[in-house]
Amino acid sequence: MVIGITLIIVALIITVAVLVYRHDGTAFGQLTGYSFFDIVLHAKKGQLYKLMTQLDHVAGEHKVLIDVQLPVNNSTYPVDAIFVHESGIYVIDGVHKTGWITGDEHQVEWVQVKHGDKQEPFTNPIMVNHRIIDTLRELLPDVNGDVYSSVSVFSDACSFQKVETYSPNVEVIKMRELKAWTKQIGGEVLSKEEIDKVYHALEGFMSFKQQSAKQPTKQAVTN
Repeated sequence: MVIGITLIIVALIITVAVLVYRHDGTAFGQLTGYSFFDIVLHAKKGQLYKLMTQLDHVAGEHKVLIDVQLPVNNSTYPVDAIFVHESGIYVIDGVHKTGWITGDEHQVEWVQVKHGDKQEPFTNPIMVNHRIIDTLRELLPDVNGDVYSSVSVFSDACSFQKVETYSPNVEVIKMRELKAWTKQIGGEVLSKEEIDKVYHALEGFMSFKQQSAKQPTKQAVTN
């Protein structure tokens, strides 16, 4: 009995060690510095990990910026990911809702209907992404303004009752549909050099980069 429990504990320790080792070698781990336990214990970081893992495996030249804090009207606006791909620049933001979702691309508010028919309005996520795209156009004046697209990614815990979009550069999908969506994008409107230029212009807005910049540097003390 004791030997069996010991073997189970040893096996669990080895499994966790392997997972930690693999995580440290991922693009997400190297970019953010977030540990394996960070993504397990924090839902938001876990969501960002899933998002980047999907996006980083997309074919074609690309760069991924995650957990971005963009300056909008003297404030900051968070966006989960900006996917800079040879086919365009995609503003991708997670919408964490449950229940039934109803909304129209042109409506200011959408509605979440929970158990017991309780209705909770929330801001149209497409309009939120358009504000971010407007900011990107200001920050990146040399980039063609037509390369941007809005992608709102809802959690799998909700259901779309009636969600209507009309624009070709707007997508509203579930997290489980993200992989299929990435296989549909194509074309080449940005060169590798342009992709790198956009990435370098925006990388300082990633929240963990900002936090690193704010940390005081240690200075050597000499006698």
